[in-house]
Amino acid sequence: TNSAGTGTASSQSSAVTPAIPPNTPTSVSLSGNTLTLTAASGGTIKILNNGVDVTSKFTIVENSGTYTAVAKAGEFNGESVSLTATVTVGGVESAASSPAVTGTLDTTNGDPESILKKSDGSTMEVDPEAVTGDFMLNEDGSLEQGKKIYESGGSADYIEIQDPSTPDSDIKLRLESASTASNTDPAEVSDIGVMTFYLANTGNASGSGFAPGSTAEVWLFSDPIYLGETPVLADGTWSLEFDVPDDLATGNHTIQAQGTLPNGKAKAASAGVVVSQATGGPGGVGGALPVPTLPMGLLMLVAVLLGGLGLRRLRI
Repeated sequence: TNSAGTGTASSQSSAVTPAIPPNTPTSVSLSGNTLTLTAASGGTIKILNNGVDVTSKFTIVENSGTYTAVAKAGEFNGESVSLTATVTVGGVESAASSPAVTGTLDTTNGDPESILKKSDGSTMEVDPEAVTGDFMLNEDGSLEQGKKIYESGGSADYIEIQDPSTPDSDIKLRLESASTASNTDPAEVSDIGVMTFYLANTGNASGSGFAPGSTAEVWLFSDPIYLGETPVLADGTWSLEFDVPDDLATGNHTIQAQGTLPNGKAKAASAGVVVSQATGGPGGVGGALPVPTLPMGLLMLVAVLLGGLGLRRLRI
């Protein structure tokens, strides 16, 4: 305090080092309905279409700094897009968006005529009539009966189709009811292993064995209905919730998952299921349900047609 009785304030300031924004995402590419990019590991990706945030319309997974974002079923109706992305790490967003990539996204019903290619570039031109059964379609075009395991009569019913030719293989397709409150009629499995889904309810398909970072697609046959696609995680597993259409014909159907093996070749697994009218509660359908069957002659015909050819999206 000075002689006039006034004081001079003494203050001490500490400099705050601003957080350094992460690098802008790079190596951005768009293939089909899948966006891939490279960015700082452990971050959160934001996707913009012409400057509008559309992140919620994608399923995003990361594998050591490589991010895979797959457009969700029903979110895009064949529109042209110009996509950019930012990454946020520790609450700090990259200073700039990635370079834009352009293309067309359509997840309304997929493309049942698109072709899966083997690593040697060959394709399959055979599209047999729809049949119902539990099969593995191998990368060499051969078709074989899958090994089926199931759980029935409880709150966690499921069926799982495994690769019969390689017992130690991780190739699996598992079907069960989705864990959602909107499921008035959860999927059920009979004591002989027949799975029934109910119209306007939600199911879950999951599996393993596909290449990490690739895409697993799920289809419903006989009429090709695209149920969706999802990225394959670093351990080769994947999972997808799907809606059973409320206008689907009841009876026998096939749910098929297909993807790419770590060796680059295509692989598909299918499971025969029954679709029944919703009743508003589990166990409410009376009468015997149709059991998926496959005539041996038809199986032999399909196997002959498939032998030695490549692989396309099949109704098996």
